Amino acid sequence: MLMNDQLPFIPSTPIFQGGIVEDERSEISDVEELKEIFSVLGKEVPNLLKGLMDPLKELMDILYNPEKVRERAKAIASFYRELKDQGLPDELIVELIKQHFENPMSLIKNIISERGREEFEEEECEEEECD
Repeated sequence: MLMNDQLPFIPSTPIFQGGIVEDERSEISDVEELKEIFSVLGKEVPNLLKGLMDPLKELMDILYNPEKVRERAKAIASFYRELKDQGLPDELIVELIKQHFENPMSLIKNIISERGREEFEEEECEEEECD
């Protein structure tokens, strides 16, 4: 029995609804959201890594395979001789060689930036519900 100066216990927070505490519902929805995020990460990260591995393997082959390095050097020398035989100035020849025989490290930068740009465009398209 309650006396006049005693009030029954009524929780102010967390709010009770349908037998479940509102904070518990929030925690459950947070856990579900985390599960969904980790599920997506588990599916997407391996695909991203696979997409990067093939170009990286190819690049490593270009950089460190002695036969590929020799072939590349011969191609550059041959290109240089052809341009020199045609009477082009050395400055122009060097510029043309730079354009046609790109530095392998800049290839990495291009591959990564292109891949990132493609993924960004795909995400934008999904958000805008593109066809």
